[in-house]
Amino acid sequence: MFVAMEQLSDGFAVRGAFCDALVRSGSLKAAGGTWNPQAKAWIFPSDRLDQVDDLYRKYLGCGVKGNDPVAKVRITLEGGLSRANHDSQNLVIENLQIAHAWGRDDGATVSSGISVVWGGFDGGGSKKNPILTAHPGTIIELTAPVLWAEKAKAAGWSVEFV
Repeated sequence: MFVAMEQLSDGFAVRGAFCDALVRSGSLKAAGGTWNPQAKAWIFPSDRLDQVDDLYRKYLGCGVKGNDPVAKVRITLEGGLSRANHDSQNLVIENLQIAHAWGRDDGATVSSGISVVWGGFDGGGSKKNPILTAHPGTIIELTAPVLWAEKAKAAGWSVEFV
């Protein structure tokens, strides 16, 4: 599941891929959204569906209505984590968080819906400044919107459709 929408009696819920850029932009709250930690979902009023669909499409390449083409993709991290969008604690590809290091002793967490086919991620650094590392040649797979995968490939990531 990349992004999924569920109708509620008084609105709708959106669950799925974590996009830090979308959350930090304030756009979800501006669209009337509130984070529900128990449901692990953003909750919106019914009349904001088109607005929220456009926001997810802008940041992640797919809307929340579920009508975007998706494909299974494989990404090879050929040199480990040496790309500009690796901020030492997170690996983010085209606004999608792939993996995160929580702390020196906590290891690394791969985001939901992403499978490590070969290699892996480790956490290190200090408790105050954790560092995410990837084994060179790590291969991940996920089902993602075709538009997102094409953007990642155009940005220089080693993406193949499987």
